Amino acid sequence: MVASLCGDQRSNACAIRRARWQRVTCDVHVLSPEDPSVLQHELNHCRGWEHQGDTQEAYEQPWVPNWRLMQARGNH
Repeated sequence: MVASLCGDQRSNACAIRRARWQRVTCDVHVLSPEDPSVLQHELNHCRGWEHQGDTQEAYEQPWVPNWRLMQARGNH
């Protein structure tokens, strides 16, 4: 079920941000909540951070700002 919510059959977790009428929500979906680092990872996405790619190596690199989100907020 998490994979279908996240839109990727490989996903075991995701954060889905929505913005409407100046209100932002972020829904976190986690397959197995036993690992607190997975929840922390998804909360970082809610805070506007991204990783540089979709591999284990990319996940181990420092986070970068979500530039599309920054531009939408007017922060360049």
